[in-house]
Amino acid sequence: MQPEEFKQLSIQPNTIDIKQFYGKELERAISFIRRDFELLYSSFYKQMDEYYSIRLEEAQKEIKRLLVLQAEQEIIQTEVEIEQTQKMLTHNNDLYIELQEKYAKFEVELKTVEEENIASYDAYEKDVQVHQEQIEQLAFDIAEILRSKTHLETEIIICRHLLEIEFEGQQPVIVPTDTTSFGSESGKVLTKKTKKGPVGIKECASYGEFITLENTSVSEDVNVSYWILKRRIDSLPELRYTFPSGLIIEHGKELKIYAKNALKQSQETLNRSNKIVNNELASWGYGMNIETRLINANGEERAVHSQTLVLGSQTISS
Repeated sequence: MQPEEFKQLSIQPNTIDIKQFYGKELERAISFIRRDFELLYSSFYKQMDEYYSIRLEEAQKEIKRLLVLQAEQEIIQTEVEIEQTQKMLTHNNDLYIELQEKYAKFEVELKTVEEENIASYDAYEKDVQVHQEQIEQLAFDIAEILRSKTHLETEIIICRHLLEIEFEGQQPVIVPTDTTSFGSESGKVLTKKTKKGPVGIKECASYGEFITLENTSVSEDVNVSYWILKRRIDSLPELRYTFPSGLIIEHGKELKIYAKNALKQSQETLNRSNKIVNNELASWGYGMNIETRLINANGEERAVHSQTLVLGSQTISS
């Protein structure tokens, strides 16, 4: 080696950059490490991929096996259920046939019972009708007896009064001749009538058989639907009767309202339009003081008919 080269070598170390040297060495080491890591990671990834592929294939095979096993179990269970359902269906069919037979039997029995009940009901209805007629007849007979009793009591009062007059030497008081007679010459029924409009109360039978209304108009028919007859006898409760719908009294005509039992004793029938029956009352009633009022559908009083039994010793105001 030449002295000059040695000199250069001896001088060269002093000129090397330590920082640059170690930097390059570090980069080189990192490059080696990265390469080794990539090789290792690639090998590990390949192994893991193979492992998971194997495990996935095994899992798929296991799933297929389990699915096949489950399907077989479900098929077996379904077959068992089908068999049970068939047995139940057979049982239900047998039960249905049995119930149909029972239903047919019950239907025959029901029809028999219905026929028997219809016959019994018809007989019962006839008995009830007969009893009702008997009760109505008894009620009418009782009313007749009561009416006769009242009539006799009135006659007794009148006779007693006549005897008192005869013993005392008094003259009987004569009632005006335009009143209706009742009982004897010393007992009269005083009648007073008022009305507002063409419809009024023409007559009230002495023993409560009927009440007669009249329409005195020469041209006007009057609709008396839902009009009310109110009748008070002495201190007894007031009687009320409401006319049915569609009832019309023609001009110049009369309307006779019978009590329920009075028409049975009368020779008249209801085949004429000027007669109706109050089926709520057996009799319109009778007594010493009777007031009958006619009220229209608006609640207005249209007519009043008063009857007063006047005995011989009573004075009559004109």
